[in-house]
Amino acid sequence: MAASDSLIGDPAQLPRLLYIGDVSVADTMAGEALLFRLLQFYQPEQLALVCGVRPDMPMLPGVQYHHWGPAFPRLLYSRVAEEYILWRAWRYYKVPAAIARIATRFKPEAILTISHVSAWLAAWQLAEQRRIPFHVIAHDDLVYSSRFPQWSRAWAGRKFGQAYRAAASRFCISDTMADAYQQRFGAAGRVIYPTFKDMAETPAINPRSGRPLTFGYGGSLNSASDIDQIVAFARVAGARGHRVMAYTPQYQLLSERAAAAGVSLDARAPIHSDEFKRRCREEADCLLLPQSLEYRDLPLVSTAFPSKWADYATLGLPVVVWAPPQSSSARFVSEHPGCAALVTSSDPGQLAPIFERLERAPDYRRDLAERLLETGRTAFSPQAAWQTFRSAITSTANRTAPV
Repeated sequence: MAASDSLIGDPAQLPRLLYIGDVSVADTMAGEALLFRLLQFYQPEQLALVCGVRPDMPMLPGVQYHHWGPAFPRLLYSRVAEEYILWRAWRYYKVPAAIARIATRFKPEAILTISHVSAWLAAWQLAEQRRIPFHVIAHDDLVYSSRFPQWSRAWAGRKFGQAYRAAASRFCISDTMADAYQQRFGAAGRVIYPTFKDMAETPAINPRSGRPLTFGYGGSLNSASDIDQIVAFARVAGARGHRVMAYTPQYQLLSERAAAAGVSLDARAPIHSDEFKRRCREEADCLLLPQSLEYRDLPLVSTAFPSKWADYATLGLPVVVWAPPQSSSARFVSEHPGCAALVTSSDPGQLAPIFERLERAPDYRRDLAERLLETGRTAFSPQAAWQTFRSAITSTANRTAPV
């Protein structure tokens, strides 16, 4: 995406930024896409990235990528995975010599990281050693400690709390996460939601009316409870003559679970986001956005913010959110009334009133779609996210930092 000078601002005000993270910067999905869409506005010569680099990974043009990944990747999937991750964390805490050399050559004026597994330790410690402003993005809660052996998680949590408080600026993926982290760590954070790729195309509001309805879903299903929730939704929808089509990496498991439950569900392999949008516009009347209703998942759903919100908000289709009242999605809908139909009960029977209203009121579906388009242009705009990020890092830039 070409960025105007007015959007970037004066490039001379941007600090030379070094990113160190376990999450790659790539035009893919979730945290990778968030970083890519945020840093796409940066001047390439003022940016260097230390992260994993995969073959054919869609990368930022003209930017220095320095590959840094696990020396023994198979150990991440072995019986000693947690111990290996802890060993890597300790190496990061001491700042590997290779990363120190990259910093010496690049001469950063600011350091950025993301709170994923352990690379944030190197970013934080390098910033401390060289007295460079440190910035952190919190995309998923508790990943900074949950991959470690149980006995060491308290240590990782304490260290992350120190790093979070020490940061010159902190960016959280949701309002609920910012509130939780302020309470947990005693420091305020700004909110940067997931962003869409662009809004160059203005989608038409879905003009179809009547029934049956087709509900589209796209995304990973990371647990058995996530799969069961989609199946439960499809059961209620199917009983009313509607259908559900779901694009997910777990499509085979989803299909098997639905068949075993006697539920009709069109489970499909994942496709590129552009193709997913095209097919939803052609086939779907509504979109489904669930968050786990299981009590044990509440700490996650109360802070994480589904990245599919940003993509859904560009489709011109109404969205049904099925999530607990404490979830980040429920809060978002309550703060942006009318942007989605919200069901917060774990009882599938409570979906019936929403189905009835969607069936009988095409104007209601149109209103939901229009409101989400309007809300999304601001909430999920990559330009707005960039302005929040740029304002923070330029106000704390250290132009005389020793390197």
